Amino acid sequence: MPTCNTDSQYEYRECLDIIFDIIQKYQETHKIILSGDLNGTLLDSRNNKHDKILKSFVSEMGLSTGVNKDERHTFFHHAWSSSSQIDYILVNDKNLISKYNIDEKSSINLSAHTSVSVKTTIEIPANTKPANKNKKAKFKLQWDEMDKRQYNNLIQQDSISIIAENNVNTQMDMVTNSLIRAGNITIPKNYCS
Repeated sequence: MPTCNTDSQYEYRECLDIIFDIIQKYQETHKIILSGDLNGTLLDSRNNKHDKILKSFVSEMGLSTGVNKDERHTFFHHAWSSSSQIDYILVNDKNLISKYNIDEKSSINLSAHTSVSVKTTIEIPANTKPANKNKKAKFKLQWDEMDKRQYNNLIQQDSISIIAENNVNTQMDMVTNSLIRAGNITIPKNYCS
């Protein structure tokens, strides 16, 4: 998330718009957990441009910490000139969180941020089926025998269509597929038993 610089509220809103789209897409089929340095606070003690935008967003999306808000700060300016609570773990279902913890600032923590952690009520079942170890053939890539010229040529061929693509997500998929395809063609594999 962008820091609170001049006119940063526009970029801040853009970031929250992306998060909004992700939440809208998955909220009907998934439980939402949003975590990180949000560069805005939910505390009532501060109300700058990012804080107002974040508070409105959290309210609109129905997000919360799941438990009572802890007032402790999570960010401490390197010169100790300021501190605030800007790191969060937020959920769209209050029942997901049974414990919310903000660690105390420690002298061994060199980050300007303290850690925030939660204990969830989510139960992940143990894998009861034995893993079938013989499902896939095992192989080791022979990097030293790679045809670098052909690899570069294959990537170069794909780069024209990648550059022409306007959607960044599609571009990333195209780059990934290009690298995988070039690797499969030019890097020999030694099958192991």
